[in-house]
Amino acid sequence: MLRVKIISFLLFVSIHTSAQQLQVENYTPANGLLDTRVIKIFQDNRGLIYFLTWEGISIFDGKRFTNISAYNGESLGLVNDMIQWKGDTCYVFTFQKGVYKLVRNRLIKDTLLNDIYEPNHVIQKDSKNWIIVSNGGLYNWDGNQHQPILVKPGNKPEKQVDYAFVQNGYLIYIAQQANELRVLNLASEKITDSMPGKKVYNVVSDRQSKIFINEDGRWLQLNNEALQKGQIKKEPLYFAKQIPVGFTFQHLHFSGRKIWLQSYSKGWVLLNPETGEKEMYSPAGNIDIRSSIVFSDKENNFWFSAINKQVQKGYYTRFKRAYPSVLPQTTSLLADENNQVVANTGKHFFLLQHDIALPAGAADTRAKAAFYWQNLTWVFESPATIKSERGDIINLHTPDNKDSSFFHSYRFSFDRAGRLIIPGKAFYIIEKDLSVHTTAFPNFTDNVITDKDNDYWAIGRGGIVSSYSFDGDRIRRKHISPQIREISPRVFIHWNKDTFCIGTRFQGIVWVTLKNGIAKEFARLNTSNGLSNNFVGCLLKKNDHLLYAGTGTGLDEIMLSKEDTTVQNLAAGNNLYITFQQLEKNQENIVFARSDDSRLWAVTGKTETLTDFIPDAWLNEIAVNGKITDETIHSFNYNQNNFRFAVAAPCFVNAGNLRFDFLLKNETDSWNQYASENFYNINNLPAGRYQLTVTVSYPGKIYPDKEITYSFKILSPFWKRWWFIGLIILLAALILWVSIRAYYKRKLTAQKNEADKKQAVEKERNRISRDMHDDLGSGLTKIAILSEVAKKQLAEPVKAKEQLEKISVSSRELVDNLQDIIWVLNPRNDSLESLAAYIREYALKYFEPLAVKMQFIYPEDFSKQPLSEEKRRNVFLTVKESLHNIAKHAWCNEVTISIGQSPQQFEISIKDDGKGFDPEQARLFANGLKNMQNRIEQVGGMFSIQSEPGNGTLSIMTIPV
Repeated sequence: MLRVKIISFLLFVSIHTSAQQLQVENYTPANGLLDTRVIKIFQDNRGLIYFLTWEGISIFDGKRFTNISAYNGESLGLVNDMIQWKGDTCYVFTFQKGVYKLVRNRLIKDTLLNDIYEPNHVIQKDSKNWIIVSNGGLYNWDGNQHQPILVKPGNKPEKQVDYAFVQNGYLIYIAQQANELRVLNLASEKITDSMPGKKVYNVVSDRQSKIFINEDGRWLQLNNEALQKGQIKKEPLYFAKQIPVGFTFQHLHFSGRKIWLQSYSKGWVLLNPETGEKEMYSPAGNIDIRSSIVFSDKENNFWFSAINKQVQKGYYTRFKRAYPSVLPQTTSLLADENNQVVANTGKHFFLLQHDIALPAGAADTRAKAAFYWQNLTWVFESPATIKSERGDIINLHTPDNKDSSFFHSYRFSFDRAGRLIIPGKAFYIIEKDLSVHTTAFPNFTDNVITDKDNDYWAIGRGGIVSSYSFDGDRIRRKHISPQIREISPRVFIHWNKDTFCIGTRFQGIVWVTLKNGIAKEFARLNTSNGLSNNFVGCLLKKNDHLLYAGTGTGLDEIMLSKEDTTVQNLAAGNNLYITFQQLEKNQENIVFARSDDSRLWAVTGKTETLTDFIPDAWLNEIAVNGKITDETIHSFNYNQNNFRFAVAAPCFVNAGNLRFDFLLKNETDSWNQYASENFYNINNLPAGRYQLTVTVSYPGKIYPDKEITYSFKILSPFWKRWWFIGLIILLAALILWVSIRAYYKRKLTAQKNEADKKQAVEKERNRISRDMHDDLGSGLTKIAILSEVAKKQLAEPVKAKEQLEKISVSSRELVDNLQDIIWVLNPRNDSLESLAAYIREYALKYFEPLAVKMQFIYPEDFSKQPLSEEKRRNVFLTVKESLHNIAKHAWCNEVTISIGQSPQQFEISIKDDGKGFDPEQARLFANGLKNMQNRIEQVGGMFSIQSEPGNGTLSIMTIPV
């Protein structure tokens, strides 16, 4: 036993932990950083962090990088400095491309500073003035006008200025060419003191009242009282006694109230001069020893930049590796009957206390499972045999034990009397004297819990809750509930009174009450509420308001409140996404967790105190149909209905646990997204008025929730707007009115046409009747009269023959007139070709007895367009009358009839070579000409006649088709 105690003491000394250490995150272009060649790190008053690089600016809000590398298509190149201006406006000073205002990630060129050659950095002189240090000299700048410093007669512009600081109206800087420290009175623009012959390589300010210099590799500080008089007086570092013995350092960095000492060979020391605390970081540790920039943000995180390598964030966290050097790997984590937490490495057991891991005994690497009980280590040599480190045996075989498989869950626990509890297919209670009691479970059960009355509770994977009591002799089942369906339990803890908390395989965490043997669900927590995963393998209640859950992808800290329950994904804050199956709490209230990659973790209540700074939150991107738009625009067309909203909420303390609750509402519907993503996409929004409300929740409520609102409307398409609908109704009414009017007009026209048709038929009948009466009737009457005369003259043969001859002529005329009437009435003769043929036949027959030569000029092809009965009759009668006049009066030898046609009309001309006449003196056949003109005009045509005495006559008829 003495040997064990000595070993324990030595291990206790060797694994005692030091002050809490920084966790480190690395950022490179693979994470979105623009360039690893960082010149300066800057934080604005909203909380955004800017990395000024050789290629431009990287802006980081804790979630993502936004990079600015060009202005108007031209590369920015090297960015040397940046200062806060008014509101959310900053000034950016580039090496060769000038000075810009930066407003909400947009650059605006400031042409007033164009004449400053290669600005390097800017120093605030007072609340209204700055000193611009450039390769062309020094300038006093009030944000508008700038004036050069040291340009009086006899003074040369001060160039090659480095490591400059303003204090009490003096500029303390290094003149690079001489490596000389100088003090410049800004009011008089005179050098008040310097250190000639002494090479000063660096000047550092604590941003409060002290200036520190590196003189020939040795760090000193300048006396503040002397500096107020413009004088240089050196003195030892005020924190010199707190520097570890033998620790020499090359660089000094001030971060808030803490001081970083940097040694390339020995690593880092972080001092707190007020408390004397110090943290040591070896050169082989996570913090890059070659970092040239150390920056402290407003939330007490540290940023390191090693040029051409990476940017690192150092931060304190309550969730960290526990005893990594002593327990690099663990096979199990459990508590004993005295609530001591024990970790098993496979070879040794360790008791986990506040800052030590105390050896507790050996373990067998061949064992399937092990635990710690009665200050002894125990291992399963087989599923039914357990052996202690001193040789004690527990045999789970008993006469009444029906569990032949010995299929255990190995989630060991202890009741209030210190008895060992083993769940699985059966329920085992092992007393301290190693006697075994058992009973069968309804189905496989992962764990058993004991309440304050020492009753035992279990919930099987089938969802049946059962309770048991133990009287020292046997286990008795007291109650069994109906099955709780569709939760597939994996872990079960007692919350209070009749309330139980269940970790499930698919449904997250479920709270149930058990009354009168019936389990009833009353609350649920899952990924929609912020849980890292819905597969919950272990639960630990720390107090009535704090619950820890190990899930399939992380470890969550759940703060329960009637007003607002919050979930922090502790593992995600360390970029750890892995299963946690074991959770325990020791006597000092430290929570330990084991991840499935065999690492051990601890959750403590200690964290670095935050400052009074509260970061801002705002809607920094609105994209509509993939195009960025300004948040001042609140109205969009109906087809601009695909939106992406992104929120900036700068937070660098456990930023992975920031939660963004996007709620979008219109008059009838709402859409919601609650997640760690700071952006929200929604497509195909219908027309209407919308309000977006984004609530930003910070991890652990370190800051009050922020609420951001944005209202907008999507216009209806013009065919759905009231004026268009009204216009359509009006147009429809107009169309309806026009249609009805057209219908009745067509109906009236049809009725009129029908009446006209009837009238035309009646008129045609009358005409035919009249023609037959006039032509046939008069002809028959004439024949009748001539017949009677011939009868009376039969006694006189010559006269009788004359009368018979007249009767013959009248008969032929009567037959011709009848043929004309029949030809006109025949519908098959409704073409111009038929009319032309009939005119030719008539003319030849008519002039045959008169020995007049006939000539016809007709087209090769006639139009197929039909001619009405009226047109055929009037045209033919006009032609007939014209031929009759020629035969009677012209005394001609030749008659030419010509027919021409076009798509709209046809023309008939009749020309003779007779004696002609003077139209002005044509009284003999004036009525005949008038009748011909009237006939042609009745069918819409024109009739003209041309004649001169001795030159024949030309009659022209032009008729529309």
